[in-house]
Amino acid sequence: MMTQGLSKKQFQAGIICDNNSYICDYYICFDIKSEFIYLAQKDVEAISISKQFLNDEIFVKYPKIALKIKEGSECRYMKNVREVIMQKRQKHIVDINKSSQYKQFKLIDKNDNVNEP
Repeated sequence: MMTQGLSKKQFQAGIICDNNSYICDYYICFDIKSEFIYLAQKDVEAISISKQFLNDEIFVKYPKIALKIKEGSECRYMKNVREVIMQKRQKHIVDINKSSQYKQFKLIDKNDNVNEP
């Protein structure tokens, strides 16, 4: 989900997931904060496992399975979520820059080294 600021259209959906899908496994497996906002469009029924239990109990007992789960979740996240959202974000910034010659936005990834020439 991308925010539009204080305009009439507050939010823009980045990705809409199908029924019977799961989200945020990447964040749980790697014990990091979410990079994006996730919002359910209707009531959902769900099951979950705590991050602490997964990392402290399951992954410690089964390191090979943990490695497979982490590799799979990272691959799915980078390909199906992060890459898609970043492309939509970049397109949105290009559209904003086209609409105003005075306001120009530039997207800088937090992982990029800003001090490099």
